[in-house]
Amino acid sequence: REGVLMIAGPPIKKGMALPRTAIEDVVPTLLYLLGLPIPTDLDGRVLAEAIEEEGRAAVPLVQASYWREEVSCPKPYSVQQEAVLGKRLRDLGYL
Repeated sequence: REGVLMIAGPPIKKGMALPRTAIEDVVPTLLYLLGLPIPTDLDGRVLAEAIEEEGRAAVPLVQASYWREEVSCPKPYSVQQEAVLGKRLRDLGYL
């Protein structure tokens, strides 16, 4: 259960030593930073103390009672990119 957590990027405080955290905090923090909803039944918490105040103000915390709940999220790929990705996955045998 012991490990190392390093986190960096524009909304992350520089040079900060996080207090002892749990591995369960990684997924909620990543979902938050990606602007995705965090399931209410997910273990762990957002490591808000590692995020600059401006970053926390810019990204609201959204929780969903069920992961499959319909939540408006931006599409990560354009229609053309999805077609290319689909073709590549089919060529590899995944689809």
